[in-house]
Amino acid sequence: MRAFWDERRIEAAQRCDRLVEEYERAVAAGDEERAELLIDVALWEESSPGRAALQRLLVSSGQTRHQAIVRSLQLDAHASNVPFLRRAFDEGLPRMRECSCSEPGAIAKWFGHAFADIGTPEAIAALRHYALSHPEPDVREEMRYRLGKLNREPDR
Repeated sequence: MRAFWDERRIEAAQRCDRLVEEYERAVAAGDEERAELLIDVALWEESSPGRAALQRLLVSSGQTRHQAIVRSLQLDAHASNVPFLRRAFDEGLPRMRECSCSEPGAIAKWFGHAFADIGTPEAIAALRHYALSHPEPDVREEMRYRLGKLNREPDR
């Protein structure tokens, strides 16, 4: 993976934009193999262009690696991940369900863990929002469960 950047001689500050641009070109061209390679580059800690690339890839159309990207953002546990996680969950649940063959409750578990580990007021607010108002009962149940593990009530 390190060779990806070495062969292109791209400065570290330019890597995020370059990776996302190349990813978008690969998706537009229908080059799934290239798109997967670019996500691998973003996820591989030693070569990743960083948090911003993962955030942008999470909300990009065409990618099917939501669970891995969400997990990486969960481990990063940075407050700036919350809006991207919310957007991906709000806009992409049907696609994630289709790509992963997982039910909404299982997908909610990925996101619930990420919000809980980030733990900021905004992340807790996201858990509460989904626990109280998501149309899928399994999502509401999973988010309530995660709030309970944090000793928080959904309506407070």
